[in-house]
Amino acid sequence: MTSVLKVIVILMLLFILVSLKPVKHKTVLCLFGIINRSIKHTWANTNELIVKELENNGCDVDIYVFDLIPDNSLVDGLKLEMDDYKIIPFTHYESKLQSELDIEIDEQMEGRNATFGQYNEKTQIKNCYRQMYSEYRVGLFLDSKNYDSAVVCGPDYYLHKPINVEDLCNSKEEVYVADVYNRYNRKIGYSNGYYFSRNMDALKCMLCRYKYIVPYMIGFKKDYENLLKLFCDKNKIKVKVSDQIFFKIRANNKIWKGPIAGGGDKRIRGMVKNFIATNPTFRVG
Repeated sequence: MTSVLKVIVILMLLFILVSLKPVKHKTVLCLFGIINRSIKHTWANTNELIVKELENNGCDVDIYVFDLIPDNSLVDGLKLEMDDYKIIPFTHYESKLQSELDIEIDEQMEGRNATFGQYNEKTQIKNCYRQMYSEYRVGLFLDSKNYDSAVVCGPDYYLHKPINVEDLCNSKEEVYVADVYNRYNRKIGYSNGYYFSRNMDALKCMLCRYKYIVPYMIGFKKDYENLLKLFCDKNKIKVKVSDQIFFKIRANNKIWKGPIAGGGDKRIRGMVKNFIATNPTFRVG
């Protein structure tokens, strides 16, 4: 056998070996919004319960961050540490100044009777647009890539349990949401900010609702969760409720009281109680 033929045979064998190697499920964790708000308190939890859980189940995980930088306002009454996001070993990072986004939002709101449930202040309505824009940037990123699936999570969410990898791998039609809002209200709303799916078209449509949301908000009298469900229903996005719950941590070490107000969700009340027991500088507010 000539040396040239030997090289050809070796290359063919290498090609066969590479072809037989199992291809890992390629997924991405997407974090969005004001990343520096409380990521120093939540990242270890997110990393353990999403990234490590996915990796331990054979997934190849990228991390995408869209950072809305609040250059024109305090957050929870505080000026944020703007380098906290560097705790995340991100694969892709994008950002936008909040002041620039607000100009765009003001143009959208001008001359329109945009309302948002009990939130009647212009700033509160603007916060709704800011969150949807941040999710929209995740949708645009996913549209530019070719992942097998994606997991989307707010950076101030403190999760209860590992992501359900089996649900993720089987989610060819539906988009999963968290169960924070849904136990008592799933007929009228879906928890926003935590999603996962293999149905990338449906997930991107949900995430990009900012682009199409203005007509939905004319005279709208409900809340984030109702608005999300209304959009999903109108656009025939199949939604399922996952087994995940979470609570939100603010920059001032306060835990958002929404899900546990007035008795609230006993599961989340238990989570918060256990968290504060080991982190006494935090409080509900």
